[in-house]
Amino acid sequence: MVDRDLSVTSIKKGLLTSFIGQKIIYYSRLTSTMEVAWREARRGAKEGTVVIAGVQTRGRGRLKRTWFSPEGNIALSLVLRPEVNNLPYLIMIASLAVACIIESVTGLETQIKWPNDILIRGKKVAGILIENEIKGDETARAVIGIGINVALRKNWGGKSPGKILSETCSPSSNGYTLNYPAQNPFLGPGVTD
Repeated sequence: MVDRDLSVTSIKKGLLTSFIGQKIIYYSRLTSTMEVAWREARRGAKEGTVVIAGVQTRGRGRLKRTWFSPEGNIALSLVLRPEVNNLPYLIMIASLAVACIIESVTGLETQIKWPNDILIRGKKVAGILIENEIKGDETARAVIGIGINVALRKNWGGKSPGKILSETCSPSSNGYTLNYPAQNPFLGPGVTD
């Protein structure tokens, strides 16, 4: 059984992705995963690098809103380098992925309030923030921030977080396909793993 173990080893255990999460940077406490992910991206971090915080004290959401993530919640940011034409789909992919993972872990039905909120029974439980940097006609980098306001369960059904993620997504010829709600036509190389 995984008991609130959010170590890099625990997160990577069972993770079957080709590049997302192959490099994980974990902080027990920091101000903002987005700030750290941007710093890492500008220093040349590999695509797929994930920054995770046990506690996030000054996270941010859309419209410069504050997103506080106390202990037991999930706060992470992901560094990507998608092609410019894939940028509009990132919010859809991220929202579907978060909704799918919440449903697979909790068994609770989620709703997506576009563009970036995940709801359970009409209450916001997760938010997604995407920022990107474009140079000319190319994306220099994009960072996806994900915050999930839940107390982590003591019993994840004996599965590591990586195993849950891997079961939620299935390999396909062009990357990984979310198993929610049906095959997602927006997934493709360079956007997800």
